[in-house]
Amino acid sequence: MLQFTDEWLEKVQSSTDIVALIGKRVALKQSGKNYVGLCPFHEEKTPSFSVNPEKQFFYCFGCGTGGNAFNFLMKMDNLSFPEAAVRLAELAGIPIPSTSPRYEQEIRQKRELYHINHLAAQYYYGTLVSPRGFKAREYLIKRNISGQLVRQFFLGFATSEWHGLINFLKSKGVEIEKALEAGLIIEGQKGPYDRFRNRIIFPILDHQGRFLAFGGRVFDQSHPKYINSPETPIYQKANNLYGFNLAKENIIKEDSVVIVEGYTDCIALFAKGIQNVVASLGTAFTENQARLLARFTNNVIIAFDGDVAGEQAIGRGLEILKGQGLNVKVAVLSPGDDPDTFAKRSTKGEVQEWLRNAKPYTQYLIEKAVFANDIDSLEGKLLASKEVVRIIVSLDNAIERQEYISFASDLLAIDKQSLSIEVAKLEEIDKKRNFPHILSQNRHTKEDRDVVESGENLLERRILQWILAKPALLDELLNIGISWEDFENHKYQHLLRLLIRGTWDQQGELIAEELYHDNQPLSDWENYLDNFQLRLYAKELLKIEEKLISLEKDIEILPTKREIFQVIYEYYGIRKRIFLLNERNINEGPLERGGIDER
Repeated sequence: MLQFTDEWLEKVQSSTDIVALIGKRVALKQSGKNYVGLCPFHEEKTPSFSVNPEKQFFYCFGCGTGGNAFNFLMKMDNLSFPEAAVRLAELAGIPIPSTSPRYEQEIRQKRELYHINHLAAQYYYGTLVSPRGFKAREYLIKRNISGQLVRQFFLGFATSEWHGLINFLKSKGVEIEKALEAGLIIEGQKGPYDRFRNRIIFPILDHQGRFLAFGGRVFDQSHPKYINSPETPIYQKANNLYGFNLAKENIIKEDSVVIVEGYTDCIALFAKGIQNVVASLGTAFTENQARLLARFTNNVIIAFDGDVAGEQAIGRGLEILKGQGLNVKVAVLSPGDDPDTFAKRSTKGEVQEWLRNAKPYTQYLIEKAVFANDIDSLEGKLLASKEVVRIIVSLDNAIERQEYISFASDLLAIDKQSLSIEVAKLEEIDKKRNFPHILSQNRHTKEDRDVVESGENLLERRILQWILAKPALLDELLNIGISWEDFENHKYQHLLRLLIRGTWDQQGELIAEELYHDNQPLSDWENYLDNFQLRLYAKELLKIEEKLISLEKDIEILPTKREIFQVIYEYYGIRKRIFLLNERNINEGPLERGGIDER
């Protein structure tokens, strides 16, 4: 367990040059005593981001984000306070305190594995650029992978020797057991041998630039085509993305990420100037990878192979990415094509145009459903229509639904009104399937309903009406951290608790029926959700301000300073979320019930 004293934290902070730290991420120019640049936390054209080297503090006058070196790393890299403190300490060469021998052992183990992998990467790279790597370099040149790309991705080459890496690591004082633990060698019947032989080596790094694992690809007709590192204490395939160390800053800058399947796909697009590209380390895109990306952007373009496996991977990826609330588009390729091949035969401008023309995921799904059937026949048209209706019913936004009804009816060459009727019919079926017991017109009297109308909260009421109409929205509410405890109205608290638990009682049925029969028109679901979040943020800000006031009287007490650092970070974090919500709604339309102006 980590224990940071205030003396240690002050030593870390005083040993950190905040201008140098931020200057690695933001182009800063001196302006008097301060340094200014474009804020990395929101889009702007005129610099409003200021760094004060004397006070070791930064502040953006545009979005209100500010703090010290700890806060900057926490915001920029989405780290916890302890993670940021450890990172700064490592950069400053300051030992990290710990009272747990087990934790210290884990840290030592991971550092050893990072170091061993770094040595292995140097060995593979050195082999590639040596005379022994001539044929491998020839292969890379044929694949349009230049020397600059080799250096940027730190590519390497493993010869056909069985003990080449083992002997190298031994010469560096690395124990065989540690190399086995890193997954670099395999224990055979006749002793250990190199895992990677006669292969191009693709190192996998994390966003801090640490070597986690390797992928090895043959450059002849040998099999298997790829061999990858096993999972280790520092590498879990499902949690990482190839090329993320190079793409991270560009993902933040572009506010978007391009996802491909393979190493060479990633390198080929990077070579064409698409430097916010990562590879999923195989077709099985995972929830943890989606969560990692969601820390840096809300906008994703999937660019998988144009074959059956690629289409299946896109389908799985869409579900996972949408589950994280990300905006997803699909860059479509012809059957049999892949991003690597496409990028190599195309100009930089053509590649950029291909990505600009990426289709919104709903459009992609509708087109796929239509083109997979023979719509010239009645049977094919009915099959396609059935799938299209299911896709449209899954949409929450009424305007988006209408747009895709028009789009799909044109594709199917059917009447728009007919498709709308089918959408309405399926939606009604879904309602009855999910809430069969609340649809009875006469189960309760008007007098009963009048009882539950007292003290209602309109915002909470509308959110529940949406969920009753579209049960899938309950997951969206829970995914952003809203639960029944956040509701103020007791009857709506009760109903939401029942919906979350999947159980019912008489009171819940009464409330649900009353809401279901309320004929007041509903606004956009996102508006209600944004308003509710703004209300919660306002409460959080009030609590933080009260906490700061209580801490202020003890500000000279050392433990209090650390608390204040964390509280200030929380304060700026909430203000930033308020700013982003308001900014989004200014761009998309005013919030129905107004917002909190914290800009």
